[in-house]
Amino acid sequence: IQNYLSVLLLYAGECHKEQNGLSCDLNESRLLIKLKELINSYYLNHREPVFYGKKLGISPRRLNEVCRSATGKGVYELVVDRLLSECEFLLTVQAKPVKEICFEMGFTDPANFTTFFKKHRGMTPIEFRGLVSAAR
Repeated sequence: IQNYLSVLLLYAGECHKEQNGLSCDLNESRLLIKLKELINSYYLNHREPVFYGKKLGISPRRLNEVCRSATGKGVYELVVDRLLSECEFLLTVQAKPVKEICFEMGFTDPANFTTFFKKHRGMTPIEFRGLVSAAR
């Protein structure tokens, strides 16, 4: 499934690039696939581009350039997107308290988690959960 997801993400990236005039070559595509794999493995503990740059043997600046060229987003934004996707998934399918999900997602303080989620989604985790529940 993960391989299919990688192919799908590449295809979506290609469509996004065509629509927005963005581009990347085959080496950059391979780099992005490796980056996506690393993000999927480490997003809970490592959100900084420096970590991913070291793992890939490339400077964080160059890695951000490649990411922005191909996706329109920087490394940190891709990590945040992955983290938010997992948060939304857990809030949707699990009845765990938000506080517990907060700690699972690597946050040390529920207030920081709520602020982070609200900044990126425009609502608190509890509001999100209520919205999803109401839509069912």
